[in-house]
Amino acid sequence: MATTSSFIITVFVLCSIEAFLALPLANDLNVVIDTDPGADDAMAILMMLSKMSRANVVAITAVTGNVGVVNTTRNALLTLQVADRLDIPVYAGSDRGMVYKNKIDPYFGYDGLGDSFSEKPYYDFTKHEHAALALADIVKKRPGEITILCIGPLTNIALALHIYPRLLEDVKEVVILGGSYQGGGGTRPGVEFNTYSDPEASAFVFSKVPVGKTVTVIPSETSHQVAMPLDWRLNTLGKLESCFIEFLNRAEGVVLKRARVWSISDQVAAAIILNPAIIKSTKDAYLLVETCGNTSRGAVFRDDRHKTTNVRLITEVDKEGIQTMLLEYLNDSPKECKFS
Repeated sequence: MATTSSFIITVFVLCSIEAFLALPLANDLNVVIDTDPGADDAMAILMMLSKMSRANVVAITAVTGNVGVVNTTRNALLTLQVADRLDIPVYAGSDRGMVYKNKIDPYFGYDGLGDSFSEKPYYDFTKHEHAALALADIVKKRPGEITILCIGPLTNIALALHIYPRLLEDVKEVVILGGSYQGGGGTRPGVEFNTYSDPEASAFVFSKVPVGKTVTVIPSETSHQVAMPLDWRLNTLGKLESCFIEFLNRAEGVVLKRARVWSISDQVAAAIILNPAIIKSTKDAYLLVETCGNTSRGAVFRDDRHKTTNVRLITEVDKEGIQTMLLEYLNDSPKECKFS
């Protein structure tokens, strides 16, 4: 294992949005990751940045979710530092929901990464455009070319839609981790965390999907199907001699100490983008999000009476295929571990 080095990196905007968008795109899978890191988000980001990945990560937009936006932004930067990819621009987004302040959940620790890293990249907010503005500009100037991977609450996406109403028409694909279409839930009965964190944003985004187009949704029921034995996470994936895994073992430390199984979700969304062949079944549907109620706020309802559809639900994936991807993609890391 390479020697771990520690340093604080001050990150400024490397170029304006206009100059950045003038650069040619690298391939046909150009991805903006909208995220709330979170150790599970960090793992998904590292899969996207692996040398095995076919994706070109254009930008990362951070949102309040697992923890507040200051921490999610710094966690995104630390993850890029681990991958030696600080060339990718990171934009800080909303620090609250569309209507109400988000209820964060320190599931992965109070900083979102296991409270185990002594130093994190310092972020100069004054030099950065808001994430929603960046999303709107990137899609507007690259119509039909950008895939958005949404693995946090949809606040930034909803705000970007207000700025640029054609966002969902001009994007190539949107992949959303969120919702529970069979009542599985997780946060509350029938309620999944990302939709619960900002139901108004989710409701707005689903309501704005253009007729004849769908967004891809990975609901909690599908993620639950691929929960893996804790022993596999600790003693197979966790024993890889990889900087990615060394980092993730610490980031997930709080969860792994109390878990009985290893639950994954954001990683499933990343795997689907990188290798659509792992999708085993889908269902087109029209989804609505409940924004009121003491127990049902954030719940997703499938309206089978509706004449059109707005989502493609991923209802089954190849569990063994995802395990193989995790082992291969997360083993392919830089030699030097840049965290402390």
